[in-house]
Amino acid sequence: MSNEVSQPGQRATILVADDDMNVRLLSRQCLESEGMIVIEAADGHEALEAFVRERPDLVFLDVEMPGMTGLEVCQRIRAMPQGESVPIMIVTGSDDRQSIDDGFEAGATQYKTKPVNWSLLGRDVQYMLRASNAFNSLKRQEDRLRYLAYFDPLTSLPNRRSFNEQLNRILSAPSV
Repeated sequence: MSNEVSQPGQRATILVADDDMNVRLLSRQCLESEGMIVIEAADGHEALEAFVRERPDLVFLDVEMPGMTGLEVCQRIRAMPQGESVPIMIVTGSDDRQSIDDGFEAGATQYKTKPVNWSLLGRDVQYMLRASNAFNSLKRQEDRLRYLAYFDPLTSLPNRRSFNEQLNRILSAPSV
């Protein structure tokens, strides 16, 4: 699976990382009933390995896990090129202001407190996937426009604007 969100008609892949087997089971049932593919991880190290191996469309992370916390996993995912824009939902029992701030500072896209509302989880995930897909689509369009601003679409050669900017850089560079 690519690091971009699944396209319409494709099943989204969700990584569920929680040390509680019951939470993983309920998450799996809920998300699979919405047509999603679920990958499970019981701790932070497994979550990172699964993220690199599977490149999921969304990550569902518990904060309190053995070995490496969900916040650490979140930070490490965000540090990877393929993890910069993947939606990450942090799930924890802590609802104090500092915990929430810590979650978002670690790179979370969404912060949910336990107990999880299982009837809403599928909808929350679908919404996050749609938002991520829209963001990725805009980014691709922006990249395409940036390319067209400097290269001729017919020949793929640098255009006048590109030459002018290069010339200005050369002329404004200090002489040796």
